[in-house]
Amino acid sequence: MVGGAPEPADILSRGSALRDALDARAATGFTRGMSRIETGIVAYTLSGDYYARVGADFDTEAVDDAILAQLNRLVPVGITVERSGRVLADEDLADVARRIDWTALLKQIDVDQILADHAR
Repeated sequence: MVGGAPEPADILSRGSALRDALDARAATGFTRGMSRIETGIVAYTLSGDYYARVGADFDTEAVDDAILAQLNRLVPVGITVERSGRVLADEDLADVARRIDWTALLKQIDVDQILADHAR
């Protein structure tokens, strides 16, 4: 813990209890009546080059939505990635959100399965 705020790795390593809480949270991802702070931008969508490499037709909007949903399940409650890629956090989690390794979180998402689920 740094400066009273938990480290992202500590939050993300809490196991199934955290996963249950993440899956049960409201669609907005925010559970408290605090101010929300923009803490960054995440590029979570797949590139046109990636789609060209896999060589099939997909519902790209549904793929983006599924990746976004998975990403929001991986972040701590109180932190949300919007469809625009903006990262918003409850004010007490702003520093945590700024320290999240977004690349590592995105690597945890099974993009191949999402593509299989959204092929046309």
